[in-house]
Amino acid sequence: MFVMTLHDRAGFPDPFATSGMSGNESTAWARAQGSHTDANAAGGRIGESADTAIVQAGIDLLHRVRNGQRWQAGVMAGYGSTTTDTSAQNNPNTSRGNVNGASAGAYATWHRNPNGPDGPYVDTWFQYAHFDNSVKGAFLNGESYASRVFAGSVEGGWAIPVALTSMGPLMIEPQVQLIYTNYGADDHVEGSGTVVHSHTVNALTTRLGVRFFHAPASEAAPGWLPFVELNWWHDTSGNSIAFNQIVLSQDGPKNRMEVKVGAQGQLGRQWRVWGNLGYQQGDGGYRSYQGLLGARYIW
Repeated sequence: MFVMTLHDRAGFPDPFATSGMSGNESTAWARAQGSHTDANAAGGRIGESADTAIVQAGIDLLHRVRNGQRWQAGVMAGYGSTTTDTSAQNNPNTSRGNVNGASAGAYATWHRNPNGPDGPYVDTWFQYAHFDNSVKGAFLNGESYASRVFAGSVEGGWAIPVALTSMGPLMIEPQVQLIYTNYGADDHVEGSGTVVHSHTVNALTTRLGVRFFHAPASEAAPGWLPFVELNWWHDTSGNSIAFNQIVLSQDGPKNRMEVKVGAQGQLGRQWRVWGNLGYQQGDGGYRSYQGLLGARYIW
């Protein structure tokens, strides 16, 4: 639920490149994201439709330019909720599940170039999230259980100018990201006596991406600048759940393709804003539509 890339969290490759600031100021940020996802489970016998909304915010505790390099580190927290509607083949009954969760974590970023968007970067984050889950089937009592996720990420990229346009330099930024996720849930005994066991999952997600964006033409008029991102996501493991030792798999896609289209801009001297619309498609009928809006305040 709280997985992110550097640009999801921070927006601008260099939020100080057009501000006339030193790069040692304090910053705080927030982002809101929503998505609608359709997927299958149990070998396609079960269809799932999920709506998710999250808000996340953080503050930089360290933001320094030293020896021609920029270092950032901070803490973050978030809240999210998901509503999932599930239906099965040859069965008129449906069920609805709700997940509400909170997360807390930290992040750190290194930029080789403190005065512009070009050059390499490395970004890391880790976070812990706790979720309260509930599900209600037709003509059945509601059930609830708790789950938890620990996740950590390492991401790297390199922005390279490839052309000069009227909007400013056109940049291309190849990226790679590795995300480790550990998921666990409490065993639960339903009112009917069925023992529900969610298998602990240790998963590694790989993202290979490229971002095309415009750097500001000048410090005086950074304007609103469009960007496009293309990503390939690969997951090594899917979730499964056992009902009295009868195991059903979630059948999450091993491979997903993603496209994001958005813009980023500067409001006055202290505000940076960014947003995008995204679409993912994967194996087994997986489709996801997403939207994100973020802002950063500098003082």
